[in-house]
Amino acid sequence: MAKPSSGTVNPHSRTGVRIVVAGDQGTGKSSLIITAAADNFPVNVPPVLPPTRLPEDLYPDRVPITIIDTSSRAEDSDKVAEELQRADTVVLTYACDRPETLENLNIFWLPHLRKLEVKVPVIVVGCKLDLRDENQQVSLEQVMSPIMQQFREIETCIECSASRHIQVPEVFYYAQKAVLHPTAPLFDQESQTLKPRCVRALKRIFILCDHDRDGALSDAELNDFQVKCFNAPLQPSEIVGVKKVVQEKMSEGVNERGLTLTGFLFLHALFIEKGRLETTWTVLRKFGYNDDIKLADDLIPPIKRAPDQSVELTNEALDFLKAIFDAFDGDGDGMLRSRELEELFSTAPESPWTGTPYEDAAEKNAFGGLSLDAFLSEWALMTLLNPTFSLENLIYIGYPGDPSSAIRVTRRRRLDRKKQHSDRNVLQCFVFGPRKAGKSALLNSFIGRPYSESYNPTTEDRYGVNVVDISMENKKYLVLREIPEDGVRKLLSNKESLASCDIAVFVHDRFDESSWRTSSELLVEIASHGEDTGYEVPCLIVAAKDDLDSFPMAIQESTRVSQDMGVEAPIPISVKLGDFNGLFRKIVIAAEHPHLSIPETEAGRSRKQYHRLINRSLMAVSVGAAVVVVGLAAYRFLSQTPPSLSLRRHSEAFLAVSLSVSAVTQKRSWQFLSVALTASLGLMAMPLDNVDSMIDDEREDMGEEMSSSESEQDDVRLVEPSKNAVYNRDAILDKLGDISWPENVEWIHKLSIDLDLEQEVDVNDDLARELAFYTQALEGTRQAFEKLQSMGLPFLRPSDYYAEMVKTDGHMEKVKGRLLAEKRKMEEAEERRKAREAKRLAKEIQAQKLKERAKQKKEDIESVKKWRKQRQQSGFSDTGNDADAAFDFEDGKVFQRSNKKRPGVAPGDRSGGKARQAFGKGKKQKKRDIKNSKFGFGGKKGLKKQNTADTTNDYSKFKKRAVSENKKRKRQRQSLFCCTS
Repeated sequence: MAKPSSGTVNPHSRTGVRIVVAGDQGTGKSSLIITAAADNFPVNVPPVLPPTRLPEDLYPDRVPITIIDTSSRAEDSDKVAEELQRADTVVLTYACDRPETLENLNIFWLPHLRKLEVKVPVIVVGCKLDLRDENQQVSLEQVMSPIMQQFREIETCIECSASRHIQVPEVFYYAQKAVLHPTAPLFDQESQTLKPRCVRALKRIFILCDHDRDGALSDAELNDFQVKCFNAPLQPSEIVGVKKVVQEKMSEGVNERGLTLTGFLFLHALFIEKGRLETTWTVLRKFGYNDDIKLADDLIPPIKRAPDQSVELTNEALDFLKAIFDAFDGDGDGMLRSRELEELFSTAPESPWTGTPYEDAAEKNAFGGLSLDAFLSEWALMTLLNPTFSLENLIYIGYPGDPSSAIRVTRRRRLDRKKQHSDRNVLQCFVFGPRKAGKSALLNSFIGRPYSESYNPTTEDRYGVNVVDISMENKKYLVLREIPEDGVRKLLSNKESLASCDIAVFVHDRFDESSWRTSSELLVEIASHGEDTGYEVPCLIVAAKDDLDSFPMAIQESTRVSQDMGVEAPIPISVKLGDFNGLFRKIVIAAEHPHLSIPETEAGRSRKQYHRLINRSLMAVSVGAAVVVVGLAAYRFLSQTPPSLSLRRHSEAFLAVSLSVSAVTQKRSWQFLSVALTASLGLMAMPLDNVDSMIDDEREDMGEEMSSSESEQDDVRLVEPSKNAVYNRDAILDKLGDISWPENVEWIHKLSIDLDLEQEVDVNDDLARELAFYTQALEGTRQAFEKLQSMGLPFLRPSDYYAEMVKTDGHMEKVKGRLLAEKRKMEEAEERRKAREAKRLAKEIQAQKLKERAKQKKEDIESVKKWRKQRQQSGFSDTGNDADAAFDFEDGKVFQRSNKKRPGVAPGDRSGGKARQAFGKGKKQKKRDIKNSKFGFGGKKGLKKQNTADTTNDYSKFKKRAVSENKKRKRQRQSLFCCTS
C-alpha cells in the first residue's frame, strides 16, 4: 500500500488549519513564523506579528495554514487565552540556550492549556538551536520523555534554528499533520496498539472489501482496495512484498486465500508506528469516516418531520435485521447473547445499546439474551428516539440499500385524528402517576422482569419496549415511557412535549386515596396542556394493586372523574398476581383510534362552545350581508326591466339570492360567500338565454353537491396537490384581460366594491380571520348604500314584496320528522349507555360486597380456630359443658349461646310459631291440631325432629311399658320363625 501522492486534491473536510504559537518572551516565536513564510531570516522583528498565511501548495495536503503570533506580556493574557481556545493546534516554543524556558513549559504553559480546556494537539519546538552551548548537548528524547508521559496531548517535539534554516518548514508540517492526521484517535502510545474504535472501523472496511466473504482479501480484492483509496493499482510484486512483510511478523496474518483481518490490522499498526498516519487516515476518509472515526454527517440523509410525526423502520430494513439476527445466532437457539451482540456491533464505534435508555429497555432471558422480537423492539425504540443514530448503526452493520429507504416518516397525529385511525407500527405511551403507584412494576412486568417487593424510586425517564399482538396479522411495538412525578413539570415546560405521545396512562394505587387524588390531578394537568397546545392525546386510567382492598368511595370517585373527563373507567390490574386485564392490548387499541378517549376539561369545553358561538354569529351576519347586497342588485335590475319580463326576472333574481345563501350555509366556508355574491351579481347582467342555461346547470350542480354532501363523512380528507401543475403567468394575465371590465364602464353596471384592509391578518387565527371577513363585508355594504343613495337609485325592498318558500310545508314536515327521529335515536343510545354503565357499576359493587363477606367469613373462621387452639393449650377439651364457653374474638367481643326460649315455638319450627297462631285466634281447634300434628302445616319436615339440648334431656314422652311390650313381641316373632323353619 502506497502513500497518497503529493498531487492529490484536498480529501479533508477542513478548509484551513489555524496554528497558534505561544511561549515565553524571547524564545523566537516571531522569527520562526517569518522564516517559515518568507524563507528568509529577519533582521528586525516586531513584538507581535499579524496573522500569517502560508502558501497552499507548501505541503502535500494542500490545506491553507494560518499562523497566529501571541504576545508574552501579562496584560495580554486574556487575548492569548482567547486565541488558544480558537486554535486547531498549538505550538509551544522554548529557547535551547535558556533551560528555564523549557522548565516553564512544564510549570506554566502546559497546565495553563488544561485549565483553559484546550483539547488540541500540542507541538513543542525548541528554537535557537544554533545558540546552544556545545558543552551542554543533551538528548531531546531524554529531556522530553518525562514531560510527554505527563502531558499526553503533546503530539511531537522538534528543535530548529531560524537563522540557520534548520527544520523550520518541518515545524509547521508536523503541526498541520497533527490536525489533519492526528495520532490520538488511532493509536495508544502507552500500549503501542490500535485503539478499539480504529480497530472497529478497519474491520468494517475489511468486510466491505471482502466481496466473496471468505474472510481474506485476495490479490484482486487488495488491488481494488488500493485503487479505491489511493487511485493507483498495486503491482503483483508489491502485493507479494506486502504479504511477505505481514507473514514474517505475524504468521496468522496471511493464509492461502489472501490477507486476513489480523494481517490487515497489523499492516495499519505498522504504518502508524513508522509515522505514516496519513495512509490510515486516507483509507478511513475514503470510506466516509471523520476525525472522530465516525461516519461523516453527509453520509446520513437528513430527516425532516413535524413534532407530531414519528420515524419507523420500513419492511425492507426489518427484513435485513431479521437476516442479520439469523446470521449472528451461531448456536441457533433463537436468542442473541451478549457475546453474539458484541460481534454483531463489532463494526460500529461502540455498541449502541449500552447505557440508558436502551440497556434495560427490552425483554431478556436469564443469560441476558435477546429474542428476535426483543431485538427488533430495541431497533424500533432507537429509531423512535434517535432516527439518525439508528440509520448510522444500520450502515455500520452493513445495510446494503439506500439509507433513506430504511425509514419512513409517519402521518401527523392531527391528521390521524381526522382519519380516526393511526397506521403507526411503533406507539409511544407516557406513564404518569405518583410515587409508589406501581409505574416501575408495570414497566418491569411489560418487559418480562419478575415482581419485586422492594421499592426503588425512579429519578429520570425510563423506557420499556415490547411487541403486543393484537391479532395474527396485527403486531405493534409498544414503547412505555415512565415519567417520575418530579419530572412532569419539566416535561410540560416544553410546548411540544406531548407531540410525540400516542397515548397517556395514569397509574394510581387503589388502596391509597392520596395516590388516586394525585393521579387525577395529573390527568387534568395533562389534558389542559394538550388543549392549550393543540397536542391532545387519548388517556387511560389504571388502578394498580388490585390484590389489595380499595379505599372507601374508590369506585364512585373514579366513575365520577372518568365520566366528567370523558374517558374510560379505570382498568384494575395486579402486577403481583400477574393479572393485567388485557391492559397492553387496550393501550394499543386506544392509540390506534386517536379520536377517542381524549379527556376534556371544563375550560376546554367552555372554549369550544365560545368558538362555536362566534362562528355561528359571524355566519349569520355574513349571510345577512350577502342577502342585502344581492337583494339590492336584484331590485335595481327589476326596476329597469320591462313589465313583460318582470315576473321572469323576479324569479331569476330570487333564485340568485337563494343560490348564494345556500352556498354559504351548506359549505360553511367564507370563500364561497364571495363566489356566491359574484355569481348572483353577474346573473343580473346576463342575457336571458344565458341565464336559462346557467340556472339549469346550477340546479344540476347543486343536486349533485347535496347528494354528495349527505354521504360525506365528518372527517376532512386532504387531497395532495397535483405534481403536474403548470404556472403560466402570461396566459393567466391574458385571460384576466379578456374577462376584466373596461375602464370606462360605470359602477352601476359592475356593482363591485374594492376594499383594502390596511392591516395584515393571521390566516391561521380563526377568530381574527372571520372578524376580518365580517368587517370587510360590513364596510362594503355601507359604501354600496352611500353610492346608491348618491345616485338616487331605489334599492330598498318594497312593502308589497312577497316571495314564496323554496321548500313546501310537506317537505319541511319531513325534515322535522327526520330531525326528531335522529334526536330520539341519540336519546335512546344515551339511555342504553347509561344502563350499561349502571349495570357495570352494580356488578362492581356486588363483587366488592362479596369480597367483603368472604373476608369477614375468613376472619370469623380464623378467630374460632384461634379460640380452639387457646383452649387446647389451656387444657380444656372441646366436649361437655365447656363447649358453651365464650368465644374470645380478636376484637374483644364474646360469643355466647342464647338460652332464651320463645314461648309457643316447637323445636325445628322455622315459622317462629306463626303457624300455630294462624288458626283459631285463641280458640282451640282440636281437629286442626290433630291434623297438624299428623301431617304438618306445610314447609320442610326434615328438621321437625332434631337433636337439641332440650329434646335430649326431655323424658316426658318415654313409656317404660311400651318398651317392655315391644321386647315381648320381638321374642314371640323369633320363636314363631324357629318353629316354621
